[in-house]
Amino acid sequence: MGDHVRCTVDGIKKIKDNSTDEIVLRITKIDSKPGDLVGRFCVTDEKECLEAFGSYRVSSAIDSWDVRVNSLVRFTDYGFCTTNGKESLIVSDLSFMECGEWKQIPAKDVAGDPLTGESSKKLMINEMPIKDINDHCYRWSLRARVTHKGKLVFFETGTAGCVMSVDVADAESSEIRIVGFGENAKRLSSEIEQGSVYIFSGNSGVQRSKPAYTPYKSNWEIKASKTMEIKRVEDDLRIPNVVLKRTSVLDASKLSQETFVDVIGGVMWIGQKNISPKDSGAFMRRRMLCLSDESGHSIDMCLWDSKAEDEGSEIEDKLGRGERPIVCVKGGRISDYNGKSISVTGGSTLLVDPELEDVSRLREWMVASYDTTSFVHVTNSSSKAVISGTKAVSEMLSINLKVSEFSAIFRVIVSVKEIQTGDFYYPACMKVVNGRQCGKKVTQVSESMWQCNSCDSDSGDIQLKYALHLCILDSTGHIWAVAFDDAANEIVGMPACKLAALQDDDYTGFSAIMDSIRSKMYNLKVRSIRNWQACKMDEEDDSLEVVEIPWEDFGTDY
Repeated sequence: MGDHVRCTVDGIKKIKDNSTDEIVLRITKIDSKPGDLVGRFCVTDEKECLEAFGSYRVSSAIDSWDVRVNSLVRFTDYGFCTTNGKESLIVSDLSFMECGEWKQIPAKDVAGDPLTGESSKKLMINEMPIKDINDHCYRWSLRARVTHKGKLVFFETGTAGCVMSVDVADAESSEIRIVGFGENAKRLSSEIEQGSVYIFSGNSGVQRSKPAYTPYKSNWEIKASKTMEIKRVEDDLRIPNVVLKRTSVLDASKLSQETFVDVIGGVMWIGQKNISPKDSGAFMRRRMLCLSDESGHSIDMCLWDSKAEDEGSEIEDKLGRGERPIVCVKGGRISDYNGKSISVTGGSTLLVDPELEDVSRLREWMVASYDTTSFVHVTNSSSKAVISGTKAVSEMLSINLKVSEFSAIFRVIVSVKEIQTGDFYYPACMKVVNGRQCGKKVTQVSESMWQCNSCDSDSGDIQLKYALHLCILDSTGHIWAVAFDDAANEIVGMPACKLAALQDDDYTGFSAIMDSIRSKMYNLKVRSIRNWQACKMDEEDDSLEVVEIPWEDFGTDY
């Protein structure tokens, strides 16, 4: 058996990468002397060498000649660390090859072991504050709250893998990041819950932090290993839920691009969800909002990905109910786009109306001074896709409905007075462009061919999509609106192709559906559009587009 055992290919590289594979290396040199408590030796994978320090058990095995130069060893408890730029391997336990068989090193009384304490397998060290952790720590243990849990991100650069990080804070409000790769990342994802308190214990793995990715000041971070212990404990009220170095909107506007910033502010408005393409061809959700505070300044903030959907929807709902939500952002990134703005990404923490002293003080100021303050906006070109409160139709008619790339969005509670049943649909392009259906209107150029001017393509296949024109009204007046495919599907309850077929084949059934639509009240989100050719159904030039029907408020019968 022993004749076929070889050193693991790239074994030292795998050790540095915290691989979970079984690693076999060969001892090339032993520097420790008989009786030393710590064994010192060098190992190789036949490609590169690495200095190693062994526990009392390992040192005893060297003294007894069980482990010697040229011995093949298999590590069962170890850690890789870098101290003052020097890489080394800390070995607590190993097995060695003898007569073709793997043998475990004999058990020893290791109470005086300076590396491992009472047991090579059990971490026996008192909890320490985060501020005392550095790359000289072999054994470390800390009690901390998870203040931010990142997403498990998969990548394919060279070899496929995944990465995840969590930020933790202790009772002294010191912070540090724990980063896991591969199986260690998956373990963090499955075992860690944001907001809970844990005891993290490990051997080595402390390395220099990466300031470009760490949204707070910290010299060190911890690279999770398979031997790191994670134990959930009872909540500790001494440990804060979030650690903030708050900056006012005015001061944030003076910071340079890519700087991390913590801000607290009241939300003046929030825009609708949009999709932005990435260089990779994928798409990310984004949403703009405007933040203001007692400095008398306001700034645009962009929410990305899940924060645009989750926290963005919560903020929108609060604004829709007439509330003034306050958001707390930790680790926002300053951008020079359109002057100054703040990006809130996956590495940022976003809290809506948290119970913090700074939030309470800001709310007191807003009650006293918000309505009388003329805010200076530090972003040059602010999005106008505003989600406002509920409006009456008469208020909508009195507003100068100006159209730009971003139009104001309002809530209206209305019924349907009239439905245009002529051209309520249009033929749409089915070509997929950058992962999304084109969906633009096509023109028939022959009996079986359609042309799309938007994506410059010809096709024999089309899809019918809604452009459903509705005259909506409440007790104060009426106005025409158009509901495109998504919104119209929710109003009608079937796709455009089925309703078109029903109109041709069963006009009685078609009429029943129209009557059903007119028999309900709707809570709609609408935005202004001007001079859209198909909306000239009334004497006004201005019309509305139905953006969304909130499902929980949809279709209430009289």
